[in-house]
Amino acid sequence: MKITVSVPRSTPPVDPDVLVRFAIKKFEEVKNPEHREPPAIWIALTLATVAEDHQFHDRLQDMVSSTANHPEKIFKMKDLFMHALGLSQDKYLAENSDEKKRCPFRDERICKEILRYARRVGREMITSRNYGNILVFRVLMNAGLQFSSWRFGQFAEICESFSSDLENIVRKGLEIIKVMTYTPRKKN
Repeated sequence: MKITVSVPRSTPPVDPDVLVRFAIKKFEEVKNPEHREPPAIWIALTLATVAEDHQFHDRLQDMVSSTANHPEKIFKMKDLFMHALGLSQDKYLAENSDEKKRCPFRDERICKEILRYARRVGREMITSRNYGNILVFRVLMNAGLQFSSWRFGQFAEICESFSSDLENIVRKGLEIIKVMTYTPRKKN
């Protein structure tokens, strides 16, 4: 029997400046002696965050298209983030017919990669006992859990239940990540 769970996509109100500052901080943390590009996830998060400013977004997207090593992966992540942030692409897609061809499907591998980054952010918060990045953690979780509506609903319920207990939100989120990213080892 197949059960479909429908959960309203309630996203935490996130100021785009918070996400951009977080991404910039992560860019600066990357030790880049060989001038390698920053991780795709931070480029994608920045692209999604600035999507409302169409002119800047288009310039940044063109730059990513022409210079990034894996632009397709970045754009798939960006689409997941836009969905997680509750940003509508409808108006923008109508203006850009090339964008219509790309459907923001839920690629499980990319979602799991986002969850692994959420795990890093969550562990940093638990270790430092500083929950200043809780909104970033929630956005990462919302984007990463899009391939599992049941786990997405479970995390949304956790956020509601523990709205004033940030540590529990992170701990329960880390438990979900552990289950969702578990890969059994092959026996030799």
